[in-house]
Amino acid sequence: PVGIRPHRVWAVSLYRGTRSHENFAERKTGVLQLLREQHADLIYLLGGQSGRDVDKAAGCSELGFPWVSGPEALGEEQLLPGCAAYYRLVLDGEFVNA
Repeated sequence: PVGIRPHRVWAVSLYRGTRSHENFAERKTGVLQLLREQHADLIYLLGGQSGRDVDKAAGCSELGFPWVSGPEALGEEQLLPGCAAYYRLVLDGEFVNA
């Protein structure tokens, strides 16, 4: 976090040109999922490949982690099961392309 008062504020960096960046820029919201050690086999699929080239949901399912619908508070996003935490992120202010 970069601030805790009056509200907790986080700085998040997303690579430009990725679907994650495009989706967050368009929606101004997303879910940050804090993975556990059990998710280690998913790292390359989720972080080293583009959703334009591979079906990440299918890949996670093949590795034993089918995506699930999250609680209403997290919106319509599909989530990985068993994460240590799920954080709803909402853009506060302007989008900064640094």
